[in-house]
Amino acid sequence: MVFGILLLAHIIADFPLQTDRIYRWKQQSAWGLAPHIMVHVVINLLLLSPFWRHTQVWIALLALAGTHAAIDRTKVILSRGTSIERLPSFAIDQVVHLILIAAVAFWLTRILGRTEIENSWLFDHRTALVQLTVLSIAAFAGTPILHFLTNFWRMRHGLQPEEYPKFIKRVPGIFERLLATLGVLWGGWWLWLAPAAFTPRMLLNWRDEGRSLSLLNAAMGLCLSIICGLLAV
Repeated sequence: MVFGILLLAHIIADFPLQTDRIYRWKQQSAWGLAPHIMVHVVINLLLLSPFWRHTQVWIALLALAGTHAAIDRTKVILSRGTSIERLPSFAIDQVVHLILIAAVAFWLTRILGRTEIENSWLFDHRTALVQLTVLSIAAFAGTPILHFLTNFWRMRHGLQPEEYPKFIKRVPGIFERLLATLGVLWGGWWLWLAPAAFTPRMLLNWRDEGRSLSLLNAAMGLCLSIICGLLAV
């Protein structure tokens, strides 16, 4: 349960709430990490509000904030000299974050105890929290995941990788994956939303020169949405 809470906080703060401006600040200066880390702290504080009376919770928040800042800063330093971030860099960054989140969650679970966790409002709304997590992963974390996978495919076929898309260009994909994942979560007749969400893009790009990449991206988006939806069913 605690891992799920910390995971949701990480997903929300690292993807929908990490704007392009915050990302640029991170690349330009160590101080640019401050707003990003503050967002993480605030989201974690809100989700861990039932347990504020425990000193260990505040220690855990400081530990998560400090390690997150160290990981992100290390990633920036190591990636200097490269104009485009690659899949391995993104994957390693997220895996290290998740390992540390899991360690902190394990420690907090032992501190808080099962009874206190189950008596909190978070436990009462655990299904909604899980659904919000998979929706956030599919809709928002899905953007960099699909971007890096598409660039990996491009390089394997001798094509130049593309730069990360601006926000306005990310919006259609976000809505596609959001609708598709909702269709899987709701089930029944709503399942038609999953393929239907990607149909307009496939039709609009059917005659374009880059239709193969567009279709690949749509197919991966659909697969990601189905996987995320099934994880919460």
